[in-house]
Amino acid sequence: SQNLPVAIGEVGLDYHYQPYNRGAQIKLLEQMLQLAKDHDLLLSFHVREAFDDFFAVIENFPDIRGVGHSFSDSPENLEKAIKKDFYIGVNGLATFTSIPIPPLERTLLETDAPFLTPKPNRGKINEPGYVKHIAQYLSNKTGVSLAEIAEKTTQNARRIFRI
Repeated sequence: SQNLPVAIGEVGLDYHYQPYNRGAQIKLLEQMLQLAKDHDLLLSFHVREAFDDFFAVIENFPDIRGVGHSFSDSPENLEKAIKKDFYIGVNGLATFTSIPIPPLERTLLETDAPFLTPKPNRGKINEPGYVKHIAQYLSNKTGVSLAEIAEKTTQNARRIFRI
């Protein structure tokens, strides 16, 4: 089998740090969306404080496949992302903030290492092995068994990344 790419990312819009060039970010996002469309690749989206522009831009790319990486925005924007058929990356932020949790059929587990270390390892450098703490948190919060969280999120990853 060939080692071809399955995704492009992280790409998106980030208006958190001043100054930022809104026009340049939107243009680059449009180029990445076109590249993904041309090659039928998944996109991992990084969007911070820019969801209105983000959703306006992706309206021009209706069949794009995406993951909302490290999602930490409103329940309304979570719902919009899910309606676009995006999957949502849940990482260590979920274990120590009050971010909305996506439905299990749209959830992926991620670390965002070396940042966003989940409880109980806050203060340490994040690592992939800590994803188990995110799964355990979701199990505790939703009442779904840890085994089912692991199984469903693995199936989700295989489906969306086509691996």
